[in-house]
Amino acid sequence: MTFNAVSVAISKAGGLVNSPSPKALLEASSVHVFAFSSKGQLLLAESEGPFTMDAWNEAHDEAQQICCEAPAGQMETAMDEDGKSQNLQAFMQQTIGDQVERSRRWKAAS
Repeated sequence: MTFNAVSVAISKAGGLVNSPSPKALLEASSVHVFAFSSKGQLLLAESEGPFTMDAWNEAHDEAQQICCEAPAGQMETAMDEDGKSQNLQAFMQQTIGDQVERSRRWKAAS
C-alpha cells in the first residue's frame, strides 16, 4: 500500500497554505498534516494550534484534493507548467510507471 501526505497551514487571516515554508509555519494560526491511502482513505490527521471544525474541514478537503483527486482529464499529466505537483497520487503513478518502463527497456535491450 502506498500513501501520500501533505501539510496545510491556516494563516491568521484564515487562508490555506499548502506545503508551508518554515516562515509560514511560524506565522500560521494552526498547522495540519494529513496522510491518505492510495484509495483516498484518511490514514492520519495531526493538528497543532487553535482552529474551528470548519477550518479543519477546509484544510482536510484541500489536502485530499492535493493527495488524491486528479484534475479532470489530467491523470496523465501529474505536473503543471511550474513543475508543481497537481496530484500526489497521479505523480506517484506516473513516476512508478516511468521506472517500470525504463526497467522493461533495459531488459529488452539485454
